[in-house]
Amino acid sequence: MNLKYSNAILIEDDVIWGKIIIKIIASYCEKITYYRNKKEAHSMLTSSNSKFDLSIADIRLEENDYKNSDGLFILEELKKQERVSRPIVITNFPNDDYYKRVSKINGILLEKGDFTEQEFLDILSIK
Repeated sequence: MNLKYSNAILIEDDVIWGKIIIKIIASYCEKITYYRNKKEAHSMLTSSNSKFDLSIADIRLEENDYKNSDGLFILEELKKQERVSRPIVITNFPNDDYYKRVSKINGILLEKGDFTEQEFLDILSIK
């Protein structure tokens, strides 16, 4: 198997979407670290200095809090620490503020359900 990524991070609170993303990227990643909530992901910020060559996060990590952007915040912090190189942000609710913030970290913003598996792989430049 020809692996393209050695260390990927996925931050996603929705178990179904977590499984979908892992299924898509698993064949192309040597290691995937999966965090399901803000607390887990935030503890990684302070307890580890791992670098990730692929990073994917849901913007909102609490289903009932429509104003939170915890997943994007975690990626912004990892980018400041130069620990991520390919930030991909996914959401059900894209807006101009999210596009601006994702652009500042040279990331890509995708709307959930608005891409196919092949389109996702193309974005990752995995053939």
